[in-house]
Amino acid sequence: MKNLMRSAAALSFGSCLAAGLTVIGSAISSPHVDLAPVVVVGLLLISAAFFAGSVIWFLAEKCYPTQNNQ
Repeated sequence: MKNLMRSAAALSFGSCLAAGLTVIGSAISSPHVDLAPVVVVGLLLISAAFFAGSVIWFLAEKCYPTQNNQ
């Protein structure tokens, strides 16, 4: 279960980061778009990537501690 949550954290981080970079990239490449709101949405997605990915990773470590079989 811990590996599943780690995978979910990596997938969440990657998808939010890719979405944010795509939004910012599409705004910069289009000359007819007002940049401020679109860049703000992109930056929110990028910050959500760092927040959600780290929270899910932390929960994986906290809820499913490593068991040493000695």
